[in-house]
Amino acid sequence: MTRCKRVPLSTLRVGTVLMAPVTDPTDSRITLLGQGVVVTRQFIDRLVARGVESVVLSQRDIALLHAFSSQGRRTKVPPAHCYVQSADRNDHSIELDKTIESSEFSSLAELGETIATGATRPSDCAYAEGLPHQWAVQGAEQIESLEEFMSDSSDSAGDKSEIGPLWKTCCELIDCIAEDADALVCLSCTPFDCDYPSRHAVHVAGIALAVGTEMGLDRASLIDLGIGCLIHDIGMNVVGLRTFDSKETLSRRQLQQLADHPVKAVEVAGQFGDKIADASKLVAYQIHERGDGSGYPRGVIASQMHPLSKIASVADALVGMLTRRKHRMAIQGYHVMASLLNDMKAGKFDARVMRALLQSASLYPLGSYVKLNNDLIGRVIRTGGTQFVKPTVEMWHRDHVDRAPVVVNLKHESEIRITGSMPAVDHRNRTLRRVA
Repeated sequence: MTRCKRVPLSTLRVGTVLMAPVTDPTDSRITLLGQGVVVTRQFIDRLVARGVESVVLSQRDIALLHAFSSQGRRTKVPPAHCYVQSADRNDHSIELDKTIESSEFSSLAELGETIATGATRPSDCAYAEGLPHQWAVQGAEQIESLEEFMSDSSDSAGDKSEIGPLWKTCCELIDCIAEDADALVCLSCTPFDCDYPSRHAVHVAGIALAVGTEMGLDRASLIDLGIGCLIHDIGMNVVGLRTFDSKETLSRRQLQQLADHPVKAVEVAGQFGDKIADASKLVAYQIHERGDGSGYPRGVIASQMHPLSKIASVADALVGMLTRRKHRMAIQGYHVMASLLNDMKAGKFDARVMRALLQSASLYPLGSYVKLNNDLIGRVIRTGGTQFVKPTVEMWHRDHVDRAPVVVNLKHESEIRITGSMPAVDHRNRTLRRVA
């Protein structure tokens, strides 16, 4: 059953087509707007005239309305847990452990020729009209499809013959990279805190595939990487999601269960036989490992990690910190990147992967709000490539946020620069409330 929540009327955005009805907060039997009907300016004005200040939306529609906008508010990154290793074993994990012990993994450069995606990165313009909403809806469909796949796969009686939903999602994400890589990275860098673990997995896959493309992986390797990211938390359904649904610090027993979930994931994946490649299983198995041996479930070091796992681990850490959790607010993108760079220096993450991430998302990840030296508000929408601190931004005056923003490529504007990050504030919705 879809969860619903009461939200301010200003949450609604003109032009959005919602997946569930909009209902009255005082009487859920009253439908204000039907499912699949476009939100218009006239509709919002009518509600304002009636004195309606809030509406009830499905959680997925709330996520849809927040797509492409950062949720980050916190600046301090909490210390990592002292993870423990898993003692759990199954036939599939044992086989992967043997592979890890006996293999000398290829480097990322040896995985294949560069994928011919024709990926484009326009530098001086906003995203194409209608694209953000279209991709947000497509993302919601991917999340729902993955959720059904996870549920069926975790069920002992579920169908273990087809992985079509995984392939379809990976191919769609790769197509998005080819059409507008920046837009896909922005969507993936702006996660919302619902539908875990399927929503988290789709965002992680988007980042990982963008980084993999930046590093020149071939299509086969990208598919293996994407599928591994999509299934990496499928074991959470086995160990029990509610165990970790708390504001409290994880106990040692909970950390032990957490360490078990990648082992459970490869057990589920193993039931699909060779339909899921060993490389994908290794990604799911090692996504929580760290190059210095501080990860789980086995505490392996960098030389024992599959090269695709090194990409996935960075993507997973990025999305995790950008997402609001019960025990903390979402962290501002710049501070997430700074934390990842510090961990890279400590040997946890691969330097080549981090460089590709910075080239794909910039030091101020796409979707982040930033302060500019001209006292205007900025939102990062396109990467600056190798110039990590000079992305393309939308900018507007804080007193005129109802006006269309000006798009500026900071690589071409020597007088304008970013002076720092700022917490996520829906400036345009705040203006709507003031005008209403």
